[in-house]
Amino acid sequence: MKKEFLSDDDIFLYFEIISEIEPKSVLDLGAFLQAVGSVSRSAKGLSVPAETRLDTFTDTILLPVFNRIYNHIYHKTSELNVKYELTISIKNKLSREQIQWILHNSKYILVDYFTWNKLDEFKDNVKTLEIFSGESKYMLIFTQEY
Repeated sequence: MKKEFLSDDDIFLYFEIISEIEPKSVLDLGAFLQAVGSVSRSAKGLSVPAETRLDTFTDTILLPVFNRIYNHIYHKTSELNVKYELTISIKNKLSREQIQWILHNSKYILVDYFTWNKLDEFKDNVKTLEIFSGESKYMLIFTQEY
C-alpha cells in the first residue's frame, strides 16, 4: 500500500470525520498517524478518543510506539476479521481485494477523491456524500453491508 503526500486538509478531515461520526471502531488503512509523523492519537491539536477502537492495516513496519496507539495492527488482508463503523483510506493505493473487503465490513468509508474515481464498479451499491476540506475533495461512502 503506497501512500502519497498528505496535506493539512487530510489531517484535519481524518480527525474531523471521527469526531462527527463518533464511531466505536475505526480501521485506519495505511497507518495514517505514522504517515503524518504523529506518535500519539493526536496531531495538530486534534485527537482520536481513547475509547475508540483504532486499528490499522499497513504493509510497512511500524515503530514500537504504534503498538500503544493502535489497538491492533494488521499486515495481511486475510488477518482482518472485525467489522468497523468507519474505515479511512486517504491517498492509499488499494487492491480490488482490499476494496471489496472494506465495502463488506465497514458502515462508513472515507476516501480521497482520486481513490473514489477508481471505484467505478462499486459505485452503484453505495450512497455517498462529497466533502470538501480546503483545496481537497473526499467522498464519504455509506455502505449497505454493515
